[in-house]
Amino acid sequence: MLRVPFGYLFLSDPPEDRLPVPDLRTVSGRARQDPSADFLDLLHSVRRKQDWYKEYLQSEGASPHAFVGSLKDEDNPFVIANAMHEALHTSPELRRQASSRSDYIRRLVAKVEEAGILVFRSGIVGSNTRRKLDVSELRGLAIADPIAPAIFVNSSDAKAAQVFTIAHELAHIWLGQSGVSDLSPDTEANEIREHVETVCNTAAAEFLVPKDEFLSLWRSLKSSDAVLQETAREFRVSTVMVLRRAYDFGEISRQDYFKQLESERTRQTAPTREQSGGDFRRSLVARNSRLLVNAVLESVLAGQSLYREAATVLDVKPATLSGMAVDYPFRES
Repeated sequence: MLRVPFGYLFLSDPPEDRLPVPDLRTVSGRARQDPSADFLDLLHSVRRKQDWYKEYLQSEGASPHAFVGSLKDEDNPFVIANAMHEALHTSPELRRQASSRSDYIRRLVAKVEEAGILVFRSGIVGSNTRRKLDVSELRGLAIADPIAPAIFVNSSDAKAAQVFTIAHELAHIWLGQSGVSDLSPDTEANEIREHVETVCNTAAAEFLVPKDEFLSLWRSLKSSDAVLQETAREFRVSTVMVLRRAYDFGEISRQDYFKQLESERTRQTAPTREQSGGDFRRSLVARNSRLLVNAVLESVLAGQSLYREAATVLDVKPATLSGMAVDYPFRES
């Protein structure tokens, strides 16, 4: 299936596909490939949902969020990370209370949405499980809108990678710069095309693995054969990210870093996949953001929207939306 408008087939040259947000993805010496149909459909879907939510908030008289664009990419990444913690009310206790990386993601997302930021998490386009999103093409997305800021995380990625993507995209919100990202903690500086991506990577690393806390733990465990695994478990991040922090702070040499890096890359947790037979409602809320789902249901129950119209916003059938109304409001995704 080509997934292109029928009229395109009669054009002498295909139209240029323009992304609705800045493309900040790395190239790594390769020619940039045209975005896939799945990639474009996902981006347009996220923008459509964010636009609806923004209009809804404006109709309710919402004010802009002060933290969106409150910092610049010239600012110290440590300052950015601290500002994020302060606004989100996050602390080391958040990850210590988590039972797993999945639980940490759930808790972190809850904090982000409490601050008024939409969080979309999905590994597929819409609700079509046959249209899986390629991690190599898209890891995350940020829309730095003052009224309705939003981030998207590709849930086909490994859990540890999703943790990093959340933090990276949040940094984009604080800098007020929207964009599509595909970076990981070990992406080398010479592979990154945009300065803002370097800053967001560093800010995300500090947000998740604070320098002082990291050095204290690392130095207490450095004689252990399981130092990487134990440190990664404590911070709920990947061993690759732990390696990068150790290298950046001079705890391991450049030679040791690259020697261990390839080994750890092959040991990363396998990517997750959208599965059938799970909690459909929870998955639907995660894909659409708890904030958006509750806003859509509130609009319907208040008589401001019809079920049929509202269902198109969430990419569900009207009957599904009607069934979800009995559980309104949703407390978590």
